[in-house]
Amino acid sequence: MLEADFVIQSRLGSSRLPFKASLELPSGDSCVKGTVVRCEKIIRKLGWNKRVYIACPKDEIEIYKSLCRGTNAIIFGGDGDNVAKRFLDLTTEFNISSLIRVTADNPYICLDVVKFLSEQSTTESECISLFHQRKLPNGTVISLLSRPYLNALCNSRCKKSHEHLIISDDEEINKLIKKPNIPDYLSWPNGRFCLDDKEDYLYFFKNFKISEYLEVKEMKSKLSRRENVILY
Repeated sequence: MLEADFVIQSRLGSSRLPFKASLELPSGDSCVKGTVVRCEKIIRKLGWNKRVYIACPKDEIEIYKSLCRGTNAIIFGGDGDNVAKRFLDLTTEFNISSLIRVTADNPYICLDVVKFLSEQSTTESECISLFHQRKLPNGTVISLLSRPYLNALCNSRCKKSHEHLIISDDEEINKLIKKPNIPDYLSWPNGRFCLDDKEDYLYFFKNFKISEYLEVKEMKSKLSRRENVILY
């Protein structure tokens, strides 16, 4: 099993739900702090000796320090527009060889998904994506990125690569993205636990025990269904 640090990608700007990283979850934590707490809990459950980092724009560092007070997250401020450069600079500064990328609007990533990702074999230049398969519950999708892969992104002229990290119009980058088959026990494409809009936020509060469920199978059996689900 490959152990990796968690890096949470976040910024305060959002066209659909501005400042969503600061919104309060049913637990009382901000969304980004809830994501940190979730990652820290999974690390403890797995017995890993790894850290949680937040990669935010440089001019937002102090805000994130306030939002994540009480956690052990390390806040890193980098390029505000080029996310790939922000991540690469973080891995260089902290000597991180590989990382699990999480977005701050996904405060309910799952332990069984992290375990599955960490069990995949890969070369040091590859990325492992769990997004392209469209089978995981939206909000539990994570990716494994290496420093050489991030370097390849930064050397590409594809702006989509710089922003989305695992989505690219560059054929050479796409050759580096590995997409393992998602097992049935993790598959629930109609599940949705990300925070993109008001309806997502209301759903969290209708299922206020959501943070207690650490695995996809628990989410399936204990959370209410949603009639109108936006698929990715």
